[in-house]
Amino acid sequence: MKKKVLLICLIAFAALLSAERLIAPDELPEYAKEFIQKNFPNSQIKSVEEDDDEYGVRLNTGESLEFDMEGNFEEAKFKRGLPSSILPKTAADYITLTYPNVNIVKIKLKRNHYEVTLRNKMELIFSINGDFINSKWDT
Repeated sequence: MKKKVLLICLIAFAALLSAERLIAPDELPEYAKEFIQKNFPNSQIKSVEEDDDEYGVRLNTGESLEFDMEGNFEEAKFKRGLPSSILPKTAADYITLTYPNVNIVKIKLKRNHYEVTLRNKMELIFSINGDFINSKWDT
């Protein structure tokens, strides 16, 4: 019985150590702060959560952003639309021409490509350089 209680306590302690914790916005890596300033110049950081391998940032305008521990962009979400400036110019231009008046609601940077979800549920894949690769409906 004592072993079970000790095991439960150890598991709970480990969970607490790996849990997200709130940090001050100025504790974000410089890359993350520069990214936010460039792409969301009229927004302020509302909260920052740090966990073992990433930072989660909420802006006062509603956007949700994720960065790795070095401050490199990983993901952005916002139901009302994200700025295309997050993407390479080629990708941004493609979206503007092919899907005019359709907002970008999610951008995820993978190892070698971008996954972009539009408000109409279309998912677009672009190379790291912004070249169009593929599209599909997000179901």
